[in-house]
Amino acid sequence: MNGMSQNSPSSTPAISVTMAAFNVASYIEASLDSVLAQSFADFELIIVDDGSSDETPAILQDYARRDARIRLILKEHNEGLAVARNQAVATARGQWLTFLDADDLYHPEMLELALNAAHAANAEMVIWDYVVFSNEAQIPAKVAVHSGLQSIDSSDRKALLVRPAFAWTRLVHRDALKRLNINFPRGLTYQDFPVHWRLVTQLDRIALLPRRLSYYRQQPEATTAGKGIKRADYFIVLDQVEAFLHESGQFDTYDDLLTGHQLNAWHGVYDVIAQSHEATVSQMIADRFTDRHSAYLAAGKPLRWQARAFFRATEGSQLDALALYIRNTVRAFYRAIKSRL
Repeated sequence: MNGMSQNSPSSTPAISVTMAAFNVASYIEASLDSVLAQSFADFELIIVDDGSSDETPAILQDYARRDARIRLILKEHNEGLAVARNQAVATARGQWLTFLDADDLYHPEMLELALNAAHAANAEMVIWDYVVFSNEAQIPAKVAVHSGLQSIDSSDRKALLVRPAFAWTRLVHRDALKRLNINFPRGLTYQDFPVHWRLVTQLDRIALLPRRLSYYRQQPEATTAGKGIKRADYFIVLDQVEAFLHESGQFDTYDDLLTGHQLNAWHGVYDVIAQSHEATVSQMIADRFTDRHSAYLAAGKPLRWQARAFFRATEGSQLDALALYIRNTVRAFYRAIKSRL
């Protein structure tokens, strides 16, 4: 690690925005600009460059020289998103923490609206919604008010748990993160998922901000958009959630919710993984499938139809196997046509 810049503010900021960056030279300037242009200015921006080999470090150093709110950590070697995030959190001085991936963007009023919501509800965490985009032209000019959060009660933990787990859709009090000893699991994709479950199930004061204030850039080269074996990290983070629920004595409360999510996720990984990894994923499912999952399926509890058909087909249902075959054939045909347009 080359160290931290000396141009950081001397006072304790209200908010610490934490960012991990790795080879994002094409996107990082837009991301930084979206933070530095916030209507609420009392923040520090902690950026951990995780050993980038492109122009990212140079861009970050230029921004750090121009804005004293930026605290920059340059690492010589890449250690992954979780390590960078955990390092940024440990370095943070603000009362509140939030996150931003280095290719995503904030709405200009995001910090102000989130902090106001936290204070109004005396909350330990605020959750808001997001917009998906692939180019900046798709970003709405005004705050998008339509949000699924409008129909959720902030005390309904189960409803919150089925929401997307992205860390960058929340503002969390630093004391809460420390009290719960929150860390992102090292080396895993979908690392936000166990953090989401720990926060939602353990915090008593959660506020909802039904606005789409984070802008999530879709990249075709992203790990979660590919077909590689890293997709199977989903199995591991779900294992971590299950272990946490047992250790905290909450498993019975969230048994059905977790079981349904496991079945949906396991099939989801198998459904998109490269054919060369299908046998590995099948074995991972077999190693984890228990009587609990079988009972969930038999009871007809909520599940995506594709996942239900998949597990029924593995048990010998020819009708479900045929339904999946037709669905997969149509999907492959559609994608082939779309790719030629």
